[in-house]
Amino acid sequence: MSWDNMLYFSILGTATTVALVGWTAWLGVRYRRELPKLPIIRSIEALELEREAIESKIDEIQQELRAAQEDIRNGEEWANWLAEKEEEIAAKKEELKQVDEEYRKLEEARRQRQELEESVRTFNEALSQKEAELSTVQKKVADFQESLQGLEEMRQEYDELVRKLPALKEQNEDLAASNHELRGSIREAEEDIRDLLQEQAELSGTVEALRQDKDRLLEAIEGLNESYKEAGGITDGHDPCEDLLQPYFMGSESSGGSKDEEERLQGMEQQLDNVGIRLPRRTLYAFHTALKIQDISPLTVLAGISGTGKSLLPAVYAKCMGLHFLNLPVQPSWNSPQDLFGFYNYMEHKYKATPLARALLQFTPYDRPPEVAPVLENQVLLVLLDEMNLARIEYYFSELLSRLELRRTIDPGIEEERIKVEIPLEIPLDRGTKEGCLKTDVRIYPGPNVLFAGTMNEDESTLSLSDKVLDRATVLRFGKPTQLKTAQPDTQKLAAAPPLAHNVWRRWQQPTNSELPNEFKERIHEQLAKIMAELGIPLGHRGAQGIARYLLLYPESGTPGLSYALADQIEQKVLPKVRGKEISFIEGAMKRLARLAEELDDEALAKAIEDGLKEDQGIFLWNGLDRWAE
Repeated sequence: MSWDNMLYFSILGTATTVALVGWTAWLGVRYRRELPKLPIIRSIEALELEREAIESKIDEIQQELRAAQEDIRNGEEWANWLAEKEEEIAAKKEELKQVDEEYRKLEEARRQRQELEESVRTFNEALSQKEAELSTVQKKVADFQESLQGLEEMRQEYDELVRKLPALKEQNEDLAASNHELRGSIREAEEDIRDLLQEQAELSGTVEALRQDKDRLLEAIEGLNESYKEAGGITDGHDPCEDLLQPYFMGSESSGGSKDEEERLQGMEQQLDNVGIRLPRRTLYAFHTALKIQDISPLTVLAGISGTGKSLLPAVYAKCMGLHFLNLPVQPSWNSPQDLFGFYNYMEHKYKATPLARALLQFTPYDRPPEVAPVLENQVLLVLLDEMNLARIEYYFSELLSRLELRRTIDPGIEEERIKVEIPLEIPLDRGTKEGCLKTDVRIYPGPNVLFAGTMNEDESTLSLSDKVLDRATVLRFGKPTQLKTAQPDTQKLAAAPPLAHNVWRRWQQPTNSELPNEFKERIHEQLAKIMAELGIPLGHRGAQGIARYLLLYPESGTPGLSYALADQIEQKVLPKVRGKEISFIEGAMKRLARLAEELDDEALAKAIEDGLKEDQGIFLWNGLDRWAE
């Protein structure tokens, strides 16, 4: 029950008591006025009853009055307490108003915070967009600055041309005079051509006569052969392929040794160091990686001046890594594939095979005569064409180079595709001899377990490489040594490593990562490709694939290894092609190429490029660099 209700009932009880007292007094007055009119007994009894009732009622009223008085006293206490509570309630209401005000302020702050967060989010989105736009603008600015630099170089070239204009006019006048002389020379050349055509016709008749003489000589040779047979010489039982089937290597067919690439490379470095052969690790790794990418670049060329270790490197590499090694000294008279593989001697009815043809039969897994032994198809062969530019390489090696390049595009298990790569030997079919290699065409498949390298000196007695060869080759140029070594290393002390299995070599040719980091992709496709385009040697798909594969297969991993590998490719793929170009046309691009080499932490290469631009002859001379000096 609330304090208000309790107070109400207390006041009600008091009022009721007062009313009963008044009513009792009124009854007394009334009965006293009417008493004489009633019988006494009745009046007394009635009065007694009424008195008892009144007394009982009075007792009840008194009790209620006492309770009411107690309630009044309690009510006053409660009223005082209620007054205090009302004051507290008023204070709490005031505090509540303050809390409500604070809450309202907090709600307002929360709303403002949400608005600020939304503004920040919108600002961040706008900032990201502006940063992307800024990056695009910065790239455009860099391209513009590069173009501006090119324009400045062009302006300088233009000023130089303007300065040379008087001299050019004089040259033009001289050329006009020379043109007049050339016209006379042309007329004389036309007369010479007519004479040559007449001589050609006469020579055609001579050639026909020689062919007839050849046929008569062949018939005479046949007659001599018959006489030779009758005298106990050639018999019908001889084998025309006897020379071809003689194995070149007599080694074991089994392979062994460590299968870990890094372990073999470290073992080779240790062995070379023990016998006094100082080959820089960069050079060893470059040669090793160039051999591993021969599916794309099927020839590795070691160029430079004589006596810098070009022939030594392939020999010691093969011995220490467990590869079979075949050294073919190239002769100036080589002018056809026969000089590589041999020829058929019609006098003796025998095929005169070269060591290369005999070795390839041991290493090929297809179309191999059963007489060949030992079979080494599960091992690896390194063939070195020593001083390969004594003869014009396009004459004797170009056809084989094209076939080697096709190896990665065909399925060798399908004969119709394999024949595109196989080397046909010019051996006549069965001429009545015993059954053997002459029953069918003889073809040799040079599998991926056969690697080709070549050395080339650069002097007046040698020839340069054509663009076709350079496009398909990796060129390592040995620079002039800055420190000469007088002691001759004893290569006989090198221990031959166990033969390397071809399946291990194939595993080494599989990169651990299938993708280059974006940083190096951009360096190849954005920086290097643009520089090469400006140099007039645009980078094609095969070139880009070869560079990426070289980087992925380089033995040293991580950013330093990738940087060294890309610097190697600049040295091996770009610089050989700009050798001999006029500096005035390539200077700007070559300076950017030097800066790229610096970014790849190859200061020696950057300096060598800059030194090549300082030549007095006005052409870029690339003579390599000495990695020993690093």
